[in-house]
Amino acid sequence: MDVLGSIWGGSAFKFGIYKRCDTSKKESQNGRTYNENYAWLTRYGKNETEAFYNVKDKIIQIIKASQNNRLEDIEKIDFGDAVKWKIAFHYQNINNIKIVNIFSKNVLNLIASGEIKDKVKDISDL
Repeated sequence: MDVLGSIWGGSAFKFGIYKRCDTSKKESQNGRTYNENYAWLTRYGKNETEAFYNVKDKIIQIIKASQNNRLEDIEKIDFGDAVKWKIAFHYQNINNIKIVNIFSKNVLNLIASGEIKDKVKDISDL
């Protein structure tokens, strides 16, 4: 899935919850919760099970909204933009494509405002 729009970089917290490789003790703070095996965004739950099911529910909401081209509904879902729109891109209705595989809001704003056209001379520059 990497070939169709990368979301590499940044923290694994963008996924809502993840299994930790470094299992050293870490204090929960700044909206991030850690236990010995998992780390998650505190707003998604008090423990890893609750966080997992809340993240799973959000992913299902994204998929359903994407399949029905309800882009405004996707926008309202509390989930990291890059991951949210990557999921939406892959699950959209193939016969009615509305979502491009660019997951950077900054780049999309440049394209929408026409600012990028001055920086691009050839299609290969994209």
